[in-house]
Amino acid sequence: MKKQEIIEITTPEMPKDNPDLKVDISEVYFESANQTKNYHFSPSITSQDEKREQINIDLANFEEKLTTMLHLYHFFNLFSVAVVDKETFTSAQKDIDKYVMQLVKKYEALKKANNSLKRKKLLTEEMVHELYYEVGDLEKYYYDLMEDLTNYKKDYFPNLKMASYAFCNEKTYQELEEYTKYVTDEISKYSSLQDAYDYVCYHSGELITKTITNLLAFMKRGLTKNYVSNFTIDYFLENEIIMYYDYSKWIGLFSKINYVIKKSDKAIFTDKNFISSYQELEHKYVIVLIYNECHTTRRA
Repeated sequence: MKKQEIIEITTPEMPKDNPDLKVDISEVYFESANQTKNYHFSPSITSQDEKREQINIDLANFEEKLTTMLHLYHFFNLFSVAVVDKETFTSAQKDIDKYVMQLVKKYEALKKANNSLKRKKLLTEEMVHELYYEVGDLEKYYYDLMEDLTNYKKDYFPNLKMASYAFCNEKTYQELEEYTKYVTDEISKYSSLQDAYDYVCYHSGELITKTITNLLAFMKRGLTKNYVSNFTIDYFLENEIIMYYDYSKWIGLFSKINYVIKKSDKAIFTDKNFISSYQELEHKYVIVLIYNECHTTRRA
């Protein structure tokens, strides 16, 4: 059974009779669904038209699968800095990198080949038959790679915290890739991940206060719906003067900020003052999350 982590965070009480305060469990927890192998090879599919139809269906569906896989891949890449047991990890990571790139290239090549077939006036049975089975092989390659990623997680990321999952689940894989580039560059400025983490905890007070102030300014303009417009800085911060912000406080802060954002008007995403400071704060938060995964990435 997987280890479960419980983090107790106390937040200020709010009106308990307000139905908007009820939390949908889907907003705070998610569990990846088990993959089911379902290749399209079938004795009943024999005609050229049936195979072409199946090729189009599979390639259209595959993009979503690929996005899911790339999200998982970049999620692990983001937290790879936290892996302590580097002896075998580097080799395993290179293998995963290679397999992922091969799958992406294969998918792009088959998609291009299918578009080429659509433009041809005359198609031979051999052309369609070859592409049909290559697309089927693509599906098999995908599920094999997902199994590799599952084993990769068990070996090197066995006990990642729910806060890390929750943060990354809200991001696209492209955003996770950008965070990885930022983290790699940022940590290189320090002698260690520990030093980077300490700096963030000791020197983020001004940015935290600025972000909350910009959020409250947005709310005061009457652009925020429902009861959240009544919140004050006291809801977010115990003290406006911040000397040191540890892991549990960062989690509590982002839980509150993101809760208010979800209840706010979508215009908040066009508020340049808030978004610029919030995005900068997110970069700091990522380093906090990564540092606090160091001991959880140890293999049993």
